[in-house]
Amino acid sequence: MTSKEINTFLSGKTSVETFKKSIDIEVANYSNLMNKIGASINLKFNEDETIFINGTKIKKLLKNVLEDDLTAIHLSYICDCFTLSESIEYENELLNEIIYLLADPEINGGYKSKEELTEILNTIK
Repeated sequence: MTSKEINTFLSGKTSVETFKKSIDIEVANYSNLMNKIGASINLKFNEDETIFINGTKIKKLLKNVLEDDLTAIHLSYICDCFTLSESIEYENELLNEIIYLLADPEINGGYKSKEELTEILNTIK
């Protein structure tokens, strides 16, 4: 995944289907490694431009998962990439905390249920 791909998707310039297809192989590899105890996971994230995360963009990601356009694994993969990025800016600290909460389920207690995602969505203004 590249910063440009995620920016293009989050800004609505490409469809969720196109974006999903572009990262499906990476997400499948991520998922397989998540199932192996003690495996290290190398994320393929090319930071070719800065990402600015605001409430609208996180809401878009969460709604895509709630509507089954993306899976919880896609969400976790994207958020994991965000946590490692040096070229990401957050509108506020709450959004930064939400990204970390949604990232690596091994560290943060498993993939979030739709109910949990709805609760998180409701905290974003």
